[in-house]
Amino acid sequence: MQEKWIELLITLLKSSHAITGRSLSDTLNVSTRSIRNYVREVNRLTQDKIIEGSDIGYILVDETVATKLIRSSRNIHQDIPQNEYDRYVYIVKKLLRNESINAFDLADELFISYGTLKRTIQYTNKQLIRWDVEIKSVTDQLYLIGKETDKRKLFSYLIYRENTGNLINTAYLSESFGKEKTYKAQNVLDEVIDTYRLNINEFAYNNVLMHLLILISRIPSNNTDDSREETSLEITGYTKQLIRKIETSFQIKIDTNEQTEINILMKSSATEDQAGRESSNFSEKFTQQITQIISKVFQMYNINLKSEFFTQPFSIHIHHLIYRMENEYFLKNPIKTNIIDNFPLVYDIATYIAFQIKDIWQFNIPEDEIAFIALHIGTEIERQKNTTEKLKVLIIAPQYLEIDKKARSFLQENFSKDIIILNTIDSLNLVDNLSPYDLIFSTLTDENIGEIPARILQLEIFNLDKQKGQIQTTIDRVFKQKKKQQTREQFFTFFSTELFWINNDNISKDKILNIVSEQMRNLKAVNASFLDQIKERDTIGTTVFNNIAIVHPMDFSSPKTKIATVLSENGIKWNDSIAHIIFIISISKDHKDDFRDIYENLMEFLSEKNKLEFVIKSKDLNDFYNRLLS
Repeated sequence: MQEKWIELLITLLKSSHAITGRSLSDTLNVSTRSIRNYVREVNRLTQDKIIEGSDIGYILVDETVATKLIRSSRNIHQDIPQNEYDRYVYIVKKLLRNESINAFDLADELFISYGTLKRTIQYTNKQLIRWDVEIKSVTDQLYLIGKETDKRKLFSYLIYRENTGNLINTAYLSESFGKEKTYKAQNVLDEVIDTYRLNINEFAYNNVLMHLLILISRIPSNNTDDSREETSLEITGYTKQLIRKIETSFQIKIDTNEQTEINILMKSSATEDQAGRESSNFSEKFTQQITQIISKVFQMYNINLKSEFFTQPFSIHIHHLIYRMENEYFLKNPIKTNIIDNFPLVYDIATYIAFQIKDIWQFNIPEDEIAFIALHIGTEIERQKNTTEKLKVLIIAPQYLEIDKKARSFLQENFSKDIIILNTIDSLNLVDNLSPYDLIFSTLTDENIGEIPARILQLEIFNLDKQKGQIQTTIDRVFKQKKKQQTREQFFTFFSTELFWINNDNISKDKILNIVSEQMRNLKAVNASFLDQIKERDTIGTTVFNNIAIVHPMDFSSPKTKIATVLSENGIKWNDSIAHIIFIISISKDHKDDFRDIYENLMEFLSEKNKLEFVIKSKDLNDFYNRLLS
């Protein structure tokens, strides 16, 4: 692309209003005819117009396309921010890596005018208030002013913000800090891990690496952390070696406070090999406390976590967590929102464990850390899916050419986590009673098996791999049908018209909790402490999942199991979220084993596409029943 075209685009990018052809010709030192030609040629580069011409002059129609053309022509490999928020992130990250930036150079770099830059700085400083950090200009040099500890928190936040929904990985860190710096830091960390045989999981490893890179990036400008008082905390041998290697490799000096920070980071993320292999290295008291937590989870949710696959890594994680809490430090979890939205029951169990931790160790566990506990729980639940939770399957397939064995083997190999095969036969006529089976797979044609029950899926024996998606969809559908039937049978045991409200008024969360708990007391469903119990649960971790609030006490001491329901099309502010459906659940010992199913089923049914919008329009309890279970 001709250089004059680029100059034209840059000039228009820096202007918030139309520029006349004469002004452009003076700026670019060409004729007005040349300007018209440049505009025509630029507009031919894409399907839609990039530059619009009128009586008042020329103006950019699509700034994004214009900046992409500039990037391409000048081999600029990063996106040029197009709005104030993206510019704020860009500028702050640049200042976090540099002592200062020239304002005019920055405006040129962003292809904006100096006036636009000044407005962006004002916007940026409003965003930075929460971090107690601000940008100041001294003779057109921009500086980031604030405590070093606040700057590092801001740096960490921006890294996680850009990677929301994904685990931080080394490839992403390379983009953020540069390949050479990341590779060198990674080598140093790997050497220490190998030398001391440290056990560290993938997320903890990348979290440590990210914080080391932040430290390395900030120290060259004498940006030491002045937030922590000097301490006599003993530093581990592997941390000392890590510090020495970092100082040597990056030619920096790490002071006492920084060393303490690295020591806390390492001790809360890694375990020496011997301790990692044997849980007996923990104190007897700690082991008993972990056993107590696991036992209470079983009592509350009917989920048995007493397996070596869960207990050992869980104990190590909690041991690290307590150490972090003692040192006022916690891990950010970039996939917290995904966990909360997609696995509400698992997150609820993790919140219950956080409640137990608070009771034993007197620490309030942040939601990011609760989400890590949820990962341990979810992994174990998936690993030990009970036979009773699987669909009972019948296979109809001929023995000819061992088609029956092929079908059975394929289903077991690919879907054993969801199904258990009870029987294989070669004709549907051989079965008098189909009620024991949830799902039937048949390799026979419609004519061979006569009238096909709704829960039969025909297998294409020579095309099974291409049917995987269809089979999984069918399994999921039958699972949901089975759960809905179970809920229909129990629905009016737990729901009642006396505990059903439709409210579109501007009402507060606390008022709803007060009204509902009072009605539940009048119905003798709860005891006097119920309101305090559900309010305490609400303070520990989020109770809103995809606009559904589901609140319950942390035990099953209520006289009755009841589900109070509040619907609101307008939505009700619930802490930092908006709730359109609110379930407030009391749990009795008689139905404690049903609680997990109640919770899981309600959230699963309401996660169906457009289901929430459909259900909140219910006119009464019977309508709610029909809409929820349709």
